[in-house]
Amino acid sequence: RHRLASAPHPSCEFHAQVTKYRLKDAAAPSRYVGRYSHEPERAAQIDALKSSQKPLHQKGAVCEFEVLEAVLDRVFCDPACCREGSPAIVTEALGNPLAARKLTAEVLLETYGVPAVQFCHADACAYGFNALVGPSPAGAPLPRSAVVVGVGHGHSSVLPVVDGRVLFDQGLRVPVGGAHVTKTLQHFAYLGRLPSRLFLTAGAEAFKHTFCGFPSPGLPGGKLPPDVAGRPDMDFIQSTCAEALFAPSLLGHKHAGLGEGVGRVLDGLREEQRRAVQDGGVFLTGGGSRLHGLAERLQEAVAPDLPLGSAPIPVTRAGDPELDAWHGARVMSEWVFQDDALYISREGLAECGAGHLLARESATLRLHDLVTR
Repeated sequence: RHRLASAPHPSCEFHAQVTKYRLKDAAAPSRYVGRYSHEPERAAQIDALKSSQKPLHQKGAVCEFEVLEAVLDRVFCDPACCREGSPAIVTEALGNPLAARKLTAEVLLETYGVPAVQFCHADACAYGFNALVGPSPAGAPLPRSAVVVGVGHGHSSVLPVVDGRVLFDQGLRVPVGGAHVTKTLQHFAYLGRLPSRLFLTAGAEAFKHTFCGFPSPGLPGGKLPPDVAGRPDMDFIQSTCAEALFAPSLLGHKHAGLGEGVGRVLDGLREEQRRAVQDGGVFLTGGGSRLHGLAERLQEAVAPDLPLGSAPIPVTRAGDPELDAWHGARVMSEWVFQDDALYISREGLAECGAGHLLARESATLRLHDLVTR
């Protein structure tokens, strides 16, 4: 998502994964990058053709840089979204490899002529923004200590905040996200338990957000589509798809789920930090956090890691799980580029290279400390 920081909302939204596209209309261009809110008819024609999520984390570098370049071309060619000479602030995932950050900074500074750039963690931006404005107009302010859980498309992150300080070194990247729920739904369609149209990503995504969820607060209401209603074990299918976030073994994966990830982060904290975080609770953000009943399921998963007899850990959801990270970065951009210790300049990158980026890690910590105070 991008736009000038002075704008209240982003003007253009791209998909959450690195993807190549093709249009159903044979007369249209062979590749189309981006999803535009002001062109819903054309956006509906786009099919995902190829995606690459694992290499981004496992190989330590982005592998589809031609798509990144096409996205940036779209950004910097739009006068409503980009103004010549404006610095850029980029949100990134927890554990983003230095190689990816270095290449992104070089492209922005050298190819597109951005004078300065800064990287910040997306979920910490969302927490900082909600700490400033509150998760809802009538909601209480966020506590200064909490566990920030960001549920993304291909992965999730668990990040402790203690007394307003983001403990990046104690954070954990969990390789589960909304895509795992979608894949489980597609697997049921592949087995014939669901209509074949749900094997397509677009259909599965729409069904997931409307009808999938956890049974503890009750499954999502609403009338099921005619080709789904009446099929056996629909309650089981709706809840099992959502359970893929906590049990990746449903898809044959051996890594930990979201509940285990939160438990590991809690176990790694000192006793006083753990008590503060437990009192503050969990802050949920990211597009995947919209899944029905996720807050109650997370409380249930974390309960064994709490002292015996403890009350359920409170869970707060972001006011706008999808856009709060962008809003947080927008707020930061109003002052972060006023201090040269908080951003990466073109001259500094040319002189120091990747070491200049590493030196800015402490600046990123300062940036989030200021936002959460």
